[in-house]
Order: sequence, then C-alpha cells, then structure tokens
Amino acid sequence: MIYNKSYRSFDTIKTRLTIDEFKAKEIARRFLEQYHSIIVSDVLLEDDVWTVSAKTGLMPKDVKKVMIDAETGRILGYS
Repeated sequence: MIYNKSYRSFDTIKTRLTIDEFKAKEIARRFLEQYHSIIVSDVLLEDDVWTVSAKTGLMPKDVKKVMIDAETGRILGYS
C-alpha cells in the first residue's frame, strides 16, 4: 500500500474507502475472467485507486492490470 502524505495514517485511509483489497481483487477477477483464465498476482493502492495485476496466460509476460476506484468499486481502466 502506498502511504499518501496528506493523511495521518493507513487507518484513516482504510476507514474512508469502501472497497478493500479483497473486494478489489474480486472485482478485477470477475472482470478479467470474462475474457481470460487468470491468477491475481499483485494488488496496490495508490491515490484511492486499486491496481490489480493478474497473469492471464501461459507466458509470464501475459499480465493485465485493472484500475478500480477505491470508494465506488468502479473499473477506471484496463491494460
């Protein structure tokens, strides 16, 4: 998790967000499984956006990233 200096603690950030790490992984997994077989490999929170990385193929370089709004759970982007 990235610490945003404008907040006093991680607890303050977590209290303000409605989407936690587990929920972000579930949202990304459901989205990606529509198109790929996946294994979630990494989750990062930065500036109220969860970035979930998932391996999507047999090759190690086949990684997709889903950006999710940490307050609403809305998918903001995909690459």
